[in-house]
Amino acid sequence: MFNEASVEMNEGQVLITVNENWYIFPNPIFELADQNFNYWWYDQQRDLTRTNYGLRAEHVNLTGNRDKLVATFQLGYKRKLELVYRFPFLDREGEWGASINAFYDDLRELSVKTLGNKPQFRQVNDEIVRTSFRLGGDLAHRPNLFATHVFRIEYRDVNIHPFIAEELNPDFFLNSRTRAQYFLFNYVFAFDRREFKIFPEAGDNIRVDLKKEGLLVFNDVNILSLELKYAKYFSLYSKLLLNYELKGKAQLLRNKLPFAFNNALEGADVLRGYDRYVVNGSDLFYAKTGLHYKFYNNTFDLSSWLKLSQFNKINLKLYLGAGFDTGYVNERHYIETNSFNNRWLFGYGPTFSIILYNTYRFQVDYSWNHLGEKGIYFKNAISFYNL
Repeated sequence: MFNEASVEMNEGQVLITVNENWYIFPNPIFELADQNFNYWWYDQQRDLTRTNYGLRAEHVNLTGNRDKLVATFQLGYKRKLELVYRFPFLDREGEWGASINAFYDDLRELSVKTLGNKPQFRQVNDEIVRTSFRLGGDLAHRPNLFATHVFRIEYRDVNIHPFIAEELNPDFFLNSRTRAQYFLFNYVFAFDRREFKIFPEAGDNIRVDLKKEGLLVFNDVNILSLELKYAKYFSLYSKLLLNYELKGKAQLLRNKLPFAFNNALEGADVLRGYDRYVVNGSDLFYAKTGLHYKFYNNTFDLSSWLKLSQFNKINLKLYLGAGFDTGYVNERHYIETNSFNNRWLFGYGPTFSIILYNTYRFQVDYSWNHLGEKGIYFKNAISFYNL
């Protein structure tokens, strides 16, 4: 990974100069436990007890082979331990790679249902109400620069407090069960030709995600889903950028989903103007569009007082833009108290984005949704390779 690269021609010779990024990231954790900043700020009244803190040690080039090791120790609202190791080059051609991971977390508060398209959190006498453990690995095949196939298998074991399963929501795992123990198989195909993945200025991205939850010896879960995603990015002129993104998801088995697995528009998939909501459902489709103008692009040389070469040249890009998102979530069961299901949703508004080191993205949106609600929403992201 490079912060900066330049190519010079001189009397038939080609000189390539690069400035390498930092490889070791001992990142202190202090983050919100809620789905995003906006939900925490407006709906949880800026409650500082709903934060996580700890340390994430990340090495993105452990042995010089672009192998990545991540160790996480986290306390606070959600206690978490995680270890991930990814080795991308199992063969001389560099086509095959693999990873292993182990994960544990627990919670003293849990979203037990959705009312008014907002999660309803409950505690039980300050006891641990949910534990989650998973152990697995994957094998990745990259036949060329742009295409990647990933085959992943995991063992997962999730347990909830009996009071939640019996009294608050018997459909959490269905039939008042307190445990979901299962194997997962996941196949992902990605074709990625984006430039600057954190804020692409050209290229396209295709993703196919086939997932089977419930295999072989356990039958607590029986879910088969397929996701398809396509995104396209254009540079209309030197500074004017256009993009659109399409995504569809379908449950191929039409049995009733447990509430805990009935996810649709939330997290990275949330539509503009719906940051404070979740929309559960078995099937979804959305389209997102954006138009951005890059009005500032400069690199600051701080080497006179900052000696770390990985950080003493700061690339800063600023964008102004606007976007329009629309989507539809099909839900067959959990519909009595959630009006955003089974109807078209849309959100739109202007946006301002900051990109640092071609790695960190900070964004401020002013958005409206189909209810006419408007607000300022804050978002951020960090870009490292992760399929």
